[in-house]
Amino acid sequence: MSDMIVISPPVVTTGDSSVMYPGGNGGGAAAGGPPPNVRYATELHGGSYYRNTTPVIAKDLKGNLSEEKKLENAMWWFKNCVFINMCELAASPVAELAKRFDTPERINFSPDNGPPQLSNSPYAIAAALSNFLWGNGRTMSVDIGALSLQFIQAGNIPGFNERMNAIGNPGRHDLTFSFPYNTASSNVFMPYILGNITLQLDGTFTRNATGTWSFDGVVRAQAPDLYDFNASTHRSKTNEDLTTIGRWMGERFNGVPYKIEINGETAVKF
Repeated sequence: MSDMIVISPPVVTTGDSSVMYPGGNGGGAAAGGPPPNVRYATELHGGSYYRNTTPVIAKDLKGNLSEEKKLENAMWWFKNCVFINMCELAASPVAELAKRFDTPERINFSPDNGPPQLSNSPYAIAAALSNFLWGNGRTMSVDIGALSLQFIQAGNIPGFNERMNAIGNPGRHDLTFSFPYNTASSNVFMPYILGNITLQLDGTFTRNATGTWSFDGVVRAQAPDLYDFNASTHRSKTNEDLTTIGRWMGERFNGVPYKIEINGETAVKF
């Protein structure tokens, strides 16, 4: 019999309007009312809720509110961010947000019911932290396309040019090459989630008789990344507000480190 204690997020029904949908009472319009218009859905998609409310929550947690009120506001922040992260995974995120955000589904949503996938948006930052707090070790994943690796350059890959220069014979050569990668090099949001990961190139290296060369292949993640908010090295970027939220919640819930799978591959040519 397992000794694992399953941690679930607390249920909240109210909170300050600054961390909920404008209009208060957790939903703005009455539950089941009309969905937000496309303009507001577009603002949500652009990250407005995360940018505007994250510093508010951090300030609340450092302020003089009661413990109960602090937790209520923080849980609304997690609830909304994880819900928006879920909508961001849709083929048309703006349409998904317009249809689903101002509904009982979102108002009654629990952060631990979010999907195990992270979107390429700031809401993924909160979703990753939420899974640490209440996911009980559940593995999450992110599409490798979020890292924009198609823009990577050979000169920015440690040791790659030296490896190419060591292949002196003209012709086509199968090549596998692994290297460390800082996600801050190509993405705004992932550095808050992923650490310095290891990538692997697989493809064909061609050395021409003139001495010039080319590479045609794919790049993929070599292994899952480990997310542990309490560790100092799990991510390559953080900020004061996120640290405040993570530490305050971590003092009240026992977070569990978990793996983040980086799925797929990206074609690259040098």
